[in-house]
Amino acid sequence: MGTGTGFSPDCDATKLLYTEICNSCGRLLDIRFKLLGLVPSVSLGVLAIVLNEKPASMELSSGAKLGLSLMGLLASIGLLLYEKRNTQVFSALKKRGEVIEQALRVEGQFSGGMPTGFISHGRAVGLIYMATILGWLLPIFAILSKYCLCQPR
Repeated sequence: MGTGTGFSPDCDATKLLYTEICNSCGRLLDIRFKLLGLVPSVSLGVLAIVLNEKPASMELSSGAKLGLSLMGLLASIGLLLYEKRNTQVFSALKKRGEVIEQALRVEGQFSGGMPTGFISHGRAVGLIYMATILGWLLPIFAILSKYCLCQPR
């Protein structure tokens, strides 16, 4: 007998689908947390190289610094967009998981929900990516302003 959701609690396909949804959510979370650790760490490392003042013979050219900074900025923006898309996919999977849990009459990982408030996943992710993006903008503006100020008028 169905539950009005299209999912039968006695159907193996429903249970298999639920398992796949749980696995997909786990993979998305794994990717998310790896990126949240990797993006700021790699950015800080490369920014340290770009911003480091060395003797002229060892220093990167302004063009190389600008190029590295632009690539870092674009990569960070691209990864932020990828994160936003993963959030949409995760939300859709969560909704499907909730429906299946209702059909199976169980309280699983999708039931209930997390408390909402000022502290949220979206705010934390946004803060990390915005700090990274601002970090990449710093050398870009520094190099461009130095170049513009040094040009004769």
